[in-house]
Amino acid sequence: KTMKSRHLTGYAVDIADKNIMWNDKHPELKQYAETIQAVTEDLGLISGAIWKSFGPYGDFAHVEMPPNLRKP
Repeated sequence: KTMKSRHLTGYAVDIADKNIMWNDKHPELKQYAETIQAVTEDLGLISGAIWKSFGPYGDFAHVEMPPNLRKP
């Protein structure tokens, strides 16, 4: 549980495939994580996949708006 999550302020979402979810053993996880990261970055958003402290695919389902797009 976090008190500082971008989810709480409406600037982040998790996009998880219902078949993969957060199953780090799923054979399609690597491709899913890479796809979410590529689409996220193409849209100018921040992908949680860059946060490797979460594991080899980072927080792959996490997508958030960068500070320059957030309302003050």
